[in-house]
Amino acid sequence: MKNVSGVLFEGTSFNCTGNTPQNKTCHFRNLCYSYSANVFVYIHSPNSEELSIEVNGREALSLLPLTTASGVNVYLRYINVTRNQLHLYEDNFIFRPGKYIIYSRFVANHVMFLFHNELIPLYFTLLRHFDESQFSSIKLFIKDEDDIKDFAVLYKKFSPHPPLLRYELGLELSETVTCFQEATIGLVRESIWYQYGLKEPGRPLKDPSVTAGHIRQFTTFLKQKLEIEPYCSNASAYGILLSRKKNRLLLNEKELQAAISDEFQIKMIELSLEHCSISFIIEKISCAKLVVGVHGALLVVTMFLPPTSMVMEIFPYAVNPNHRTAYRTLTQLPGMDIMYGCWRNMDKTKTVTQPFVHPVHGGISHLPPEEQERINNITEVPHNKFGSDPEWRFHLFQDTIVDIPAVIDTMKDLGFEYLLKS
Repeated sequence: MKNVSGVLFEGTSFNCTGNTPQNKTCHFRNLCYSYSANVFVYIHSPNSEELSIEVNGREALSLLPLTTASGVNVYLRYINVTRNQLHLYEDNFIFRPGKYIIYSRFVANHVMFLFHNELIPLYFTLLRHFDESQFSSIKLFIKDEDDIKDFAVLYKKFSPHPPLLRYELGLELSETVTCFQEATIGLVRESIWYQYGLKEPGRPLKDPSVTAGHIRQFTTFLKQKLEIEPYCSNASAYGILLSRKKNRLLLNEKELQAAISDEFQIKMIELSLEHCSISFIIEKISCAKLVVGVHGALLVVTMFLPPTSMVMEIFPYAVNPNHRTAYRTLTQLPGMDIMYGCWRNMDKTKTVTQPFVHPVHGGISHLPPEEQERINNITEVPHNKFGSDPEWRFHLFQDTIVDIPAVIDTMKDLGFEYLLKS
């Protein structure tokens, strides 16, 4: 185990490639991190080496992104220290050997961002910057405040070592400095198709490089790691309804399932994150011909659908499908061969709002009465309302009574009957 003297002798070194935040990746040796100051620590030593391709010197470290989310300004923050300065931390010094990939999550434990902004970029970072023989030795340092909750099984497929989380460093002495033997910062972004910024509405990325090849390379890898080897047969074709159990409910989802099953002679299965593991959902999606679900994060699992399948997305009242196109964009990536349809509730009498719940889940009872009335009476949430905006959340989290004949007609118009025969 290396001590502080060894780190001081070697100093911090880096090797960077790329000249924009979108394509920049840096590899460090002896990069340290101060929990109390929440900054990385760059140690100057005569033995430090700085190598960068396309960018000169220390400029390579400017605007080095810790997250893959576009429009989110979370970059590497570091301070320069000398040997004498670091000696002040000698009693609280922790050296972590091995190779680490370091990043921050845009939104923790949100299944859409988990796949789109975290696991898929992580996979392509491993492919681009590490030999396959090194994969099992890679460790993760996730520099944000949350845990990994119900998704630990997925992280294990990218590293057998439990992720190191920032809050765990806080369990040490408050002035602890943690030094990573080797660290990579800057996840590969070539697989990202959607922009979820904090300063502008979500939209497809302009000229994305991602194709079905990227998505299916990732899904094949993950299914192999999860030991999912489904045998898909058209003779036993089935569809899936992704159900929500706490909010944003489809109030007649049982009737919707039965109607789809009767109309198209296809078995329908109900799945939810509340009752099913993410591994089980991925396994079932992998052979499905159809996924129906209300607009929400879990629809990201439609990336596991096989070709010649269909996604039917349900939108609550006042939510315009043309403003929320993450999953439409996914299905329409070059080569995906997944049919996309949607139905939007245009009848206010077919919606049930929840004004008295917590604001995080759409409650507005804490707002002035006139603002509550205004929000309740709008017919369409403007595109510039998103994130934590109460107008957006109020309508996003409402419950919906689906117009079942309209959904069936949409599926017919799109040719789902012919797709079932392919």
